Amino acid sequence: FQPDLIGLSLRNLDNLTYPTSISYLKEVEEVIQVCRQYSSAKLVIGGSGYSLAPKELLQYLDVDFGIVGEGEESFLQLVRSLEKDHPISSSPYLPITESPHLLIKGAPLPDLVGGVKVLPIKTPDRSLFETRRYLEKGGMGNIQTKRGCPFSCIYCTYPLLEGKEVRLRKTEEVVDELQKLTEDGVDYVYFV
Repeated sequence: FQPDLIGLSLRNLDNLTYPTSISYLKEVEEVIQVCRQYSSAKLVIGGSGYSLAPKELLQYLDVDFGIVGEGEESFLQLVRSLEKDHPISSSPYLPITESPHLLIKGAPLPDLVGGVKVLPIKTPDRSLFETRRYLEKGGMGNIQTKRGCPFSCIYCTYPLLEGKEVRLRKTEEVVDELQKLTEDGVDYVYFV
C-alpha cells in the first residue's frame, strides 16, 4: 500500500502533568521519520495539539501541510485538490501562509436544525479499530456530543480550538454511536 497522502493527528503536545511534563514531540518526529523512510507520500498534520502552536510546529516538523482547528472540510478539500493536481490556493477555508509548507486553517462546520447549531458529523467509522484490544489496554469508549465552549477558563484551550459558540451533534446520532459502542463491548463511556 503506497498512499499519496498521510494524515497525522497530534492530540496533546505533552502529558499535561506538572511539574513532570514530558513532551510528545519526539514520538511525533519518530512517526514522521518512519513515514518518510517508507513512503514518498505528502504528510499533513492536524489535531488540537498541533493547532495550539501551528506555525512553530510546521517549521519544526518535517511535514508538507498543516491544518489548524476543525479539519473535516479542509482535509477533504486538500485531498480533492491534490487528486486533481490543482494548485493549493488561498480561500476563506484555506488561508495559506508561507511556502514551502502550507498552513491551512480549518473551517467551522455549523449547521442550523430547529434553531440550534448542529454539527454535521456522522458517527465515526470504527470498523478498522480494534475496540476489544483498546479496552484491554485500559481505553474506554469516547463520544463527543458538542464542539465549542462559551467560557473563558484560563487553563482551557477548547474555546480557542473549537470556538466559543456551542454546536451540538444530533441526539439520534449520539444514541446510534452509543448503541454501536455497546455492541462492540464497551461498557464505560467518556463523554466530551
